[in-house]
Amino acid sequence: MTYLNQACYCRRASKEREISLQRKLLDDTRKILHEKEQALLKEQALLNQRDDNILERLGYITHSEKRLEEEKLNLEDERKVLMEERNKLDLKMEAIISREEVCIVSFSSFVSRSALQLCAYCTEIPFIILFAAELC
Repeated sequence: MTYLNQACYCRRASKEREISLQRKLLDDTRKILHEKEQALLKEQALLNQRDDNILERLGYITHSEKRLEEEKLNLEDERKVLMEERNKLDLKMEAIISREEVCIVSFSSFVSRSALQLCAYCTEIPFIILFAAELC
């Protein structure tokens, strides 16, 4: 081999080693990129799952809010009905109290008249006895 051939051979061998090293570096880089891509895909899947969970919870919260609002309206309606019933019962109670007062006044008047009649009757008895005694 001549010096020129040897120099070409060395350059060629050097180039082949460089190309081989670059291929190895490229393969290593591809492997690293593939691993990073897989890690990113896993992270993306976790984020998607998290988004799905958040949307599911949001749907549940929205449904719960609607249900609570309906319950609030129902309770408000029920409260109004109960207030109306209470007002009716208060009016009935007032009517009963008024009737009771009228009954008390009537009974007092009756008792007073009866007492007066009884007193009058009691005062007449001695006169009746005297009158009966005079007839005998």
